[in-house]
Amino acid sequence: MLNNSALQQQITTPDELEMYNQARKAARNKGLGQMMYALSDAFGGRDIGKGVQERQLAQSGGNATSLMQNEQYIARLYQLRNALPENDPQRAMFDVRIRNAEAGIGAYKYDPTRQFDITEAKRVAGSPGGLDLTPIESGIDTAFAADAAEYIYKTKAQVQANLNNLGEKINILEAGDKNVSGPGIGLTPEILAPILIPDAVAFEDDVRDVVFQSLREKLGAQFTEREGDRLVAAAFNKSLPEEVNIARLRRLYGTIEDAALAKENAIAHYNEFGTIKDYQATPLNFKSIINKLVTPTDFEGLTDEQLIEVYKSDNTTDEERGVIESIVKARG
Repeated sequence: MLNNSALQQQITTPDELEMYNQARKAARNKGLGQMMYALSDAFGGRDIGKGVQERQLAQSGGNATSLMQNEQYIARLYQLRNALPENDPQRAMFDVRIRNAEAGIGAYKYDPTRQFDITEAKRVAGSPGGLDLTPIESGIDTAFAADAAEYIYKTKAQVQANLNNLGEKINILEAGDKNVSGPGIGLTPEILAPILIPDAVAFEDDVRDVVFQSLREKLGAQFTEREGDRLVAAAFNKSLPEEVNIARLRRLYGTIEDAALAKENAIAHYNEFGTIKDYQATPLNFKSIINKLVTPTDFEGLTDEQLIEVYKSDNTTDEERGVIESIVKARG
């Protein structure tokens, strides 16, 4: 049957010759197998063109029809998405469906932009935790994870204990049961203070512990003992009236609370996104803390003579002197 001469010898009439020519023409670019099918249609008296088309569709598994349906489906997705407002969150859902549908029909095979996006997505997905981090960012995350674990399992409980302790100190000052600060307390020689005013000494020591334990972790390397002493003096000045120290200790309480909240917010960000990258921390340093503790309201109601007396006191800090100078200057 594959011999053209043998086939031609079977043609005995003009009609058979015409069918043979039609079959050969229809199957010219279809390969040998298709040619045999076409010849079979020709000698069987069937429509050659229709037979070729039906076999192509059968061999493609109906892909021609599926392709048309998929294109119509994608066009409909675009139509539905574009009908939504730009800020509608459902647009993202349609974008995903469109990408999946277009990828399914091979629309991205020869699109360099989409191929780059796909390659980038695979690279990011293959990175640890699916994050696209630089070596520096990865190192920062590692250090933060260790710091967060230290806070969760150790420091957090200590911070809460310090806040409870500080709250008790504020209650003592408000109740006025113990004489722990004021001009008379401040004039007591340091060497005699443990004997003459033990409650005041113990009170100041507790405030010192709270300051050092609560703020050392936040301020890091800059928190030297000298800086700590300055913060203690700013939070509690035994030479000043108790109402002033009450206000300062409340500010210290709020500062410690803010520092703890900032830490917990950072940990929450890390837990949600798997990285501390892009977390915007609230700046907190020695200067911002001490400026928050000492304010002009501490010296409201004092005359110029009283301000000068406080200014000259050995217990007055540099920060307090700076505030007093600004008050005197403002008064002219």
